[in-house]
Amino acid sequence: DRGTIAVQPLTGGGPASLEFKTYAAAVQGGVLKPGYSVPMAGAKPLLVAHAGTAGVRGGSVGHLGYECWKILRGRVRNAWLLRVHARVGFALYVLQFSIGAMAYPTYRVRVRHEHFDVSLPWASNLFDIKEMWAAFGLAVFAAIFAMSFALKPEDPDQRPLSVGFASLGVLVAGIVAFAMVSGFLLVSHRSI
Repeated sequence: DRGTIAVQPLTGGGPASLEFKTYAAAVQGGVLKPGYSVPMAGAKPLLVAHAGTAGVRGGSVGHLGYECWKILRGRVRNAWLLRVHARVGFALYVLQFSIGAMAYPTYRVRVRHEHFDVSLPWASNLFDIKEMWAAFGLAVFAAIFAMSFALKPEDPDQRPLSVGFASLGVLVAGIVAFAMVSGFLLVSHRSI
């Protein structure tokens, strides 16, 4: 792959004419043969949405991790809030993971292949590690979500379930923190 080429009309001329659209389609079709690619429309908004949901998810999962840490230390602060963050955090995790999956094809061509693989191989490796942990975290969070419906951390008879839930909650909070820091580090070097 040689890079990305976009065909755009002159600025200030209003919307693109039918003739321009025909010409642009022919040029874009012609540049695909020698190995160029055409950028995905709407990739920047996906990146912004991905980062925005990461921030909101980070807040929810941070609260979940804090409440879980308290359970591991033998104190239950707010069982209702714990269940809320387990469910809301999971929904945000799924949403952010899905947005990232939609943006991935553009990232793969325009950032990873053209820049990271050539100039910053450590960044390609960091991204792969981040995504592997994020996928693992999604599976762990699914278990937390399911456990949140049976969880009663204030009940002493449920201590083993509460400790298991809390351990997974702290693990997910660590995964999310790593994913956020590494994601912002990668974007600081190059974004879509």
